[in-house]
Amino acid sequence: MEFNCKNFNKKINEFLNDRINDVDFKKFYYHLKNCSSCYDVLLDEYIFYVIYNDYDKTADMNYRQMLNNSLDNKLYEINNNYKKSKFKYIIISVLFYFFIVIIIGILLRNIYL
Repeated sequence: MEFNCKNFNKKINEFLNDRINDVDFKKFYYHLKNCSSCYDVLLDEYIFYVIYNDYDKTADMNYRQMLNNSLDNKLYEINNNYKKSKFKYIIISVLFYFFIVIIIGILLRNIYL
């Protein structure tokens, strides 16, 4: 599925409520970096969201910076989780193959003794 402005707008609420999945977020994020009109729409929605949810803490806030930080943190979290899961996969694979080699060694030792 191509991620266009229409798809982007459908995902704004998921992003704001932290319910967007990792694959959609990456498409959302990269579309946002290349489409200033979608960024403006998101910024407006973000400001409304922050004011509505944190109305007593909104004086003199830099919403653009807050939004950028939120986007960058989410991307960092996704990439970091990917690296952790890739590392876990490598460790589990190495341990599995090591276990198989030991089992084969024990079986061969018992056969030839």
